[in-house]
Amino acid sequence: MKRTYRLFALLVLLVLLLGITAQADLIDYRSYVNHSKHGCELYGRVHIMNAPEGAVKVYSEPDGKVKYYTSSEGRIEPGSLANGIRLKILCTLEDGEWGYVDYSTGIQLISGWIKLDQTILEYDGQSFLDEHKEALYPDDGTAISMLENVPRPFTYDYPGAVATFSKLMNAEEMVESNYVFEHLYKDKDGRIWGYLGTTPQGRDWVCLSEPTSKELPVVEYQTIQLYPASGEGAQSALTPAWILPTCLVAGVAALSLVLILVLKKKKSSG
Repeated sequence: MKRTYRLFALLVLLVLLLGITAQADLIDYRSYVNHSKHGCELYGRVHIMNAPEGAVKVYSEPDGKVKYYTSSEGRIEPGSLANGIRLKILCTLEDGEWGYVDYSTGIQLISGWIKLDQTILEYDGQSFLDEHKEALYPDDGTAISMLENVPRPFTYDYPGAVATFSKLMNAEEMVESNYVFEHLYKDKDGRIWGYLGTTPQGRDWVCLSEPTSKELPVVEYQTIQLYPASGEGAQSALTPAWILPTCLVAGVAALSLVLILVLKKKKSSG
């Protein structure tokens, strides 16, 4: 009997894994289709939902024809994103009016187009570069010497950002090769920062003056005021992405369990 339970537990695990994989594949597929169909440009920056009515409507196409909606009573209905949700915009159209999103709660999925004028761009590394471009200056090749004997300095999204405590892994190699930073920046307290450019983690900076400090001051570059949110979250008008494959596999698992029990019963009676 214990062996039967073990087999059933393995089947349940298979159900969960296939359901999660199917949901991830669906997100990637939808993103690919929309990139190809509408010729939108990859974007990848985080926006905060902020519609006057309390939730940002999600459309099936970037044409304003509503497929998903917010109810007149102000409740969050399938296909809307409540104010305050932080979401990466995967791509945008050339005019910058529309952005394509995939939003998953782990159980439900919203996938479609939103109007970007109902969102707020969250301050990020690109925002810092745009805002401080006049204060950036070139590296003459000597700045990297400030990282000598500092094998793993902390990196930041931008000077003054909240520390994530990720670390630069190849600092020693950079010192040996006389690495030249793309930009240097001096903050109001006189600290020198080096810009590493775009990395897999984002747009990373190193504080050359205090490369291992965990207590650098945080600068509030952005103050956000949101309209009140309608409802408590987001729901999808679509059938949750994992339901169909999960139900199919669950059916197979249940059938397999029945067959195992029947064969076991025949064996014991024989």
